[in-house]
Amino acid sequence: MFKKLKRNLILFLTLTLLTVSAAPAFSAAAESEEYGITSTLTDGATVKSSKKTFFVTAKDENGNKVTPTVTLNGQNVGVTWDDIDMTSFTLKFTEEGENKIVITAGDKSVTYTLIYQKAAPGEIIGYTTVSVEALTIGCGHIIEPVLVPIHEGETVAMVITKLLEENGFSYNCTGSVESSFYLAAIGRGGALKKGSDKSFGAGEKFSVPEELDEKLINPILLENITKFSELDTGWSEGENTLGEFDYTFMSGWMYTVNNTMANVGMSQYELSDGEVVRLHFTLYGYGSDLGYSVWGMEKYYETANKDALLTEIAQINALPNLKELLGNEKFAAAYKNAMALALNLTAPQSDVAVANKELSVAKAAAIKELENKNQTPPDNGSTGGNSEQKPNGGNANSSGKTNADTEAKSPKTGDNGQAAAFEIISVALAFAMISAAQLKRRHN
Repeated sequence: MFKKLKRNLILFLTLTLLTVSAAPAFSAAAESEEYGITSTLTDGATVKSSKKTFFVTAKDENGNKVTPTVTLNGQNVGVTWDDIDMTSFTLKFTEEGENKIVITAGDKSVTYTLIYQKAAPGEIIGYTTVSVEALTIGCGHIIEPVLVPIHEGETVAMVITKLLEENGFSYNCTGSVESSFYLAAIGRGGALKKGSDKSFGAGEKFSVPEELDEKLINPILLENITKFSELDTGWSEGENTLGEFDYTFMSGWMYTVNNTMANVGMSQYELSDGEVVRLHFTLYGYGSDLGYSVWGMEKYYETANKDALLTEIAQINALPNLKELLGNEKFAAAYKNAMALALNLTAPQSDVAVANKELSVAKAAAIKELENKNQTPPDNGSTGGNSEQKPNGGNANSSGKTNADTEAKSPKTGDNGQAAAFEIISVALAFAMISAAQLKRRHN
């Protein structure tokens, strides 16, 4: 009863705050003539998913949020969700080839062209990078960045739940994967990889700390937390889970797509090739502690866009010969540095960019070195060394390696251990509920 009363009080206060915060956005917008528009669309991109959800932030010259309009090939596209920060839309493609999208706010408009290619039944339409993170409480990556193959119609909810299950994690939710999915908590049981004694996270088994180490919390965030309440584990629903209302009344799981805090539910967002999905645990501020400004709340500090770095790490984690590659000292050092920055909540953008570049260069060099090491010497026997026939009967390619050799070095990603050539694997870079609908949308 007491917990329910607290939640209702929180709900009332939050709604009041949001109502007050939202008011200026509508009054000021009508008087403004100059607008700025940003979106998560990429002009000229090719998509194979028939639905494409994207986010638009439109502001007037005074920085007030306004609601934009969108057309697809001249036809109006309805708003998927609109809040005080941004507006989301979902495109539904019916015409293959070029599709024209126009976003308009006041006197400003932006035009994008997307190329739609209808996917064949059962076809993998691309890969998305996915990670599960609890950086705010010092638990690091619960699941490190991984490449996940996606099919037509697969949503964030489908991918996340499948990934959790495949890695032995339990979870509590409301709704279903198909509709109104809300991730309430993740269980810590089964934190070890199936069939292995290797644990997840930053070299440690995932476990929920009973009390947070204040040294692990960013000082600015800690200062803001203590202004309102002491860290309190009394909100927790269970000892073996990490989820909503743990530690503070604003704790819970939230997700981002392409470094944007989504305002639609996980079961609503259908994935496209190259997108980066990060499931974050927010300790306080509904994501403000993650470096995002949400619901009119300012972010506590700047955080870097790590999408490119996480995608690079995911590609590397998919390499079947990663253990061998880590024998290269330069590559091992670059990989270690990249992982450290990925786990650093407030790592500077410049450091992340440099680490990503260094990792990419070191990876290419390590792969080349390993290929040269495994290169079969030319046959100097009676055939004169020009034969394409190898002693073991395999057919050699132009590099001297057998097809089996080449295949063995291709990264393994996705279902059924599908092999993808390294060149193809590069993916485009890409709670205290406010209301029964809005809080769940922001969290998931």
